Amino acid sequence: MDSPALPLRSLHALFVDGNMQSLHGVLAAMRSAAFRITVAFDGLQGYEKAITTRPDVIVSELHLPRLDGIPLCRRLKANTLTTDIPVLFYSDLNDPQTRIQALEYGASDFISKSHPYDEVVARIRIHAGISQRLQGARQQSALMPLAPDKGLNTDTIVSDDEVAVRIVMQYAQENLAEDLSLPKLSALVSMNKKRLNRAFNNICGCSAFEYIRDLRMRTAKHLLATTSLRTLTIAEDVGFSNAANFATAFLNVQGMTPSEYRRKTRQLRVSESVKNTNDV
Repeated sequence: MDSPALPLRSLHALFVDGNMQSLHGVLAAMRSAAFRITVAFDGLQGYEKAITTRPDVIVSELHLPRLDGIPLCRRLKANTLTTDIPVLFYSDLNDPQTRIQALEYGASDFISKSHPYDEVVARIRIHAGISQRLQGARQQSALMPLAPDKGLNTDTIVSDDEVAVRIVMQYAQENLAEDLSLPKLSALVSMNKKRLNRAFNNICGCSAFEYIRDLRMRTAKHLLATTSLRTLTIAEDVGFSNAANFATAFLNVQGMTPSEYRRKTRQLRVSESVKNTNDV
């Protein structure tokens, strides 16, 4: 027998905006469309309410008190409790570059406050409806019998420290050649430098600087061992301004120069290949 479908509840939208007066019209239209509304007056409050209320959709202004819109979006997407909730930016800032940036940082849509309310409500309804159906499908799946060796996949509650560390790790991996100084990373997650370092020590057992240095060295070692790229090219790819600085840093960490490391890894690979051939 098929399991009964779970009843759909009213669509729930969280609005995050430091100027609620600008939202009177759209909120009235949303309520007329039978939406359940929660409001937050700054980015940090929005983040906390997103975690506690788990809305179907989050509608945020770009510029917010305490935590700006894009850092808010980063945190929401890095937290397993909120990563699947669509984030829509609803703002007066409507230039193409702003829209592209918002979408690149994980937003599902960008809506101008100049758009008619019925269009705004319709676009929010589309995203909220998809989100609710996905949640319903997960709940339905959770009600189905499980094989004896299977367990339920439960959401993992993560701390603000872990969220910040995840954001920095992902950004560093995607932008290794860029400026990854502590001030830059702190601004990325809207944390002061001491707290970000404390977060890295709590989660990784090392400072943010040590993590970035290790990531750069591990990436450099992989490129030296598996490619024929010039040392200067590798140095630039992993964030060093010149080959000399890269060679000094590599020597301090590995106890040998990049050229020596490449030569030894190649010799080792040849020796293993010969050994495997002899074994056959």
